[in-house]
Amino acid sequence: MTNIAEVDGFLKAAGLPSEEQLDSFRRSKLEISSKKRSRPALPTVNDKFRKHPGKHDVVISPTKEEFLQAMEYLNSSDDRILSGGRIFFNCPHPNQTYRIYLDDLVLINNKAWPDKRNWNQKFSIVAPHANVTFLPTERYAPKCRGLFRANHAADVYIYGLTFMNASVSSDACAREEYGSKWHTMSVEDRKTAVAQYGGAAYQQRKGPRNGLPITFHRTAFLNNHVTSSEARGGGAINTLGTHIEVWDSIFVGNSGAAGGAIAGKQIKLYLFSSNFIGNWSTGGRDSHQLVANGGALRCDGIKLGHLCGCYFRENFIKPVERMKGTAATLYGAQQPEGDILVEHCRFHLNGTTGSRETECILNLVGNMNIIVRDTVFDENRVGSDKPNKAVVVAFVAGGFNINFHGVNFVGNQYQAGYSGKSIRLKRKDSGGHCSVTNCFEDRKPIEGLGFAK
Repeated sequence: MTNIAEVDGFLKAAGLPSEEQLDSFRRSKLEISSKKRSRPALPTVNDKFRKHPGKHDVVISPTKEEFLQAMEYLNSSDDRILSGGRIFFNCPHPNQTYRIYLDDLVLINNKAWPDKRNWNQKFSIVAPHANVTFLPTERYAPKCRGLFRANHAADVYIYGLTFMNASVSSDACAREEYGSKWHTMSVEDRKTAVAQYGGAAYQQRKGPRNGLPITFHRTAFLNNHVTSSEARGGGAINTLGTHIEVWDSIFVGNSGAAGGAIAGKQIKLYLFSSNFIGNWSTGGRDSHQLVANGGALRCDGIKLGHLCGCYFRENFIKPVERMKGTAATLYGAQQPEGDILVEHCRFHLNGTTGSRETECILNLVGNMNIIVRDTVFDENRVGSDKPNKAVVVAFVAGGFNINFHGVNFVGNQYQAGYSGKSIRLKRKDSGGHCSVTNCFEDRKPIEGLGFAK
């Protein structure tokens, strides 16, 4: 369980059920998730460790001063010590919430470039009792620069932290970084620059060269927001070229131009037993139109995607010209290393607020196999005059397969005036096959479904 007091306070203010109520689905899927991929080991919390930490371990009190000193130490690099190590919060009262107010962006592995000695160094930040919250001070919040940023080649593990009330203005950050050059840049170069910024809680611009993921374990992301003129930038987490793994975590009330909770590009994505509640996409420019995409998730160039035991509830999209993936949009890479697999998940009440004309709840596209199984879509709302509207849209290139098994659609609504369907299967070019077995729409078997013309 994440920071109960912090999360429940936020949920109550938003008129949502308590974390205990929301978490029942997640907990019911823990055993299934653990069998799919090795769970991260729980961090050491015993007294022996606190008294005798390792060489690159720092045990600190939950205060801003000690945390920043520890980060400075872990980021240091000379002929004797490479950067990297672990920070453990030693909280006097395990059931008390400790807040750390930041007045600047925290950089992780800030000397990784150009000093290649520091590539692939391990950074861990651990609150063993899941009771430490990071948020901006009133003075820092209006600067809209976010809370944490990991630089090139950081291999990061975060456990038991809550990230709250942070914001990023992608356009302002890009203008600040490029300074006077901004006025001489082409429109396309400006778009590229703006698209690099996102992730009000956690930004990762470049990833490790060892293929290891950023791992978030028992973390909470509450009320983090990214504004951008481009259709890029996850509200809570934004990562480029770095694999991401999330366990037993909760994302509530976050927003981004595309990907209200998480956005990524050229990544492997692993999400296990986590909750995505009330996140939304605000939209931005994409191919000469305003597009909102991925109320909770929007990832491009996915080399492999695996969602297991996750709960998506009341995610939505703000009205713009085109809207799709009310809960999630996942685009596969041109040269994938695996499949997109969604299993043992529940999509509930997505699209019941925000725009009434979204094309689909779950949007899966790629040059790779797409598999959805043992998943429930109930009481979601879809409505659009676009030809590919459905609760789930799956679109593959020729030669790849789509498989739906054990998927139930219950009580989903379609906007008045638009006919709708549960599943729409599409392919580009010939080859490959689709299979829909043991799937039901309001207790009626879904039969004879093939690729759309």
